[in-house]
Amino acid sequence: MPEVFDCQNAGTDLSRSEVVLLVGRLVNYAKSKRLGPTAIVAKQPVTFGMARMFEIVCELEGGPLVGVFNNRDEGERWLEHFSGTENVGQS
Repeated sequence: MPEVFDCQNAGTDLSRSEVVLLVGRLVNYAKSKRLGPTAIVAKQPVTFGMARMFEIVCELEGGPLVGVFNNRDEGERWLEHFSGTENVGQS
């Protein structure tokens, strides 16, 4: 199921190694559960950068499909390509 992870007002202190570890856990989890595409919305520069790293590592490691966006509307439009509907989940 498509999902928007809205962290527009969030900061982060994740390190590169923690992002890689998180992706590894998701890849293992995805072996038993189907994970839908996730749009991450981030405005803070560090949060956006770490989210992009997460997106790239997911792609390289065969993890879930992730897109990173500056605003929610862009993320929801991206998810519409996968769901065929205008209503998407929210975190």
